Amino acid sequence: MPNWCQNSVEFSHSDKTKLDELEKELQKEKGVEIFMHLRPYEGEWEYMWCAENWGTKWEANVYDWSREDDNTIKIHFDTAWGPPLALFEFLSENEWQIDAFYNEEGVCFAGYWNNYDACEYDYSGMTADEIEHSIPSEINDVFGIVENRRDWEDENEDEDDEFTEEEQEQALEELKKDYENLLKEQTDKE
Repeated sequence: MPNWCQNSVEFSHSDKTKLDELEKELQKEKGVEIFMHLRPYEGEWEYMWCAENWGTKWEANVYDWSREDDNTIKIHFDTAWGPPLALFEFLSENEWQIDAFYNEEGVCFAGYWNNYDACEYDYSGMTADEIEHSIPSEINDVFGIVENRRDWEDENEDEDDEFTEEEQEQALEELKKDYENLLKEQTDKE
């Protein structure tokens, strides 16, 4: 199972019919395939083709969208492992305006892509305060990265306080005894 990358993207085009067609795809009750709509492959799914042409191996998992105006649709979706940068590049070459923010919490990177103006930030190993000073507020506002990290820090801080060193040693001794008993039972059965 992959790490999921969150994406918040505005797709704009001067030709309103392009957005009307994309909206029609988004209105499907099941099987929404925005990548296939925007840059379809022929035949059966191929990992390498998708990775090279979309920038991710699977279709987007759309969870929210809105028609902002005649020429813009904002879509929130997840992708496997990272954002679909190859798709964004292709669309930009075909008169689309792409304004994208993305965040991959598992590997701890986030960024933006705006028709070739792009930047990515690695926040692995950072505290919430460090992230707040390292990642643009626009990205944090979309995904709540700092708040999520603070919550994680608070949860882990509480876990550290749950056991004293003496309690940890006692628990380890109990595990060792249980293991020895299990081994003895196995030996007796044989």
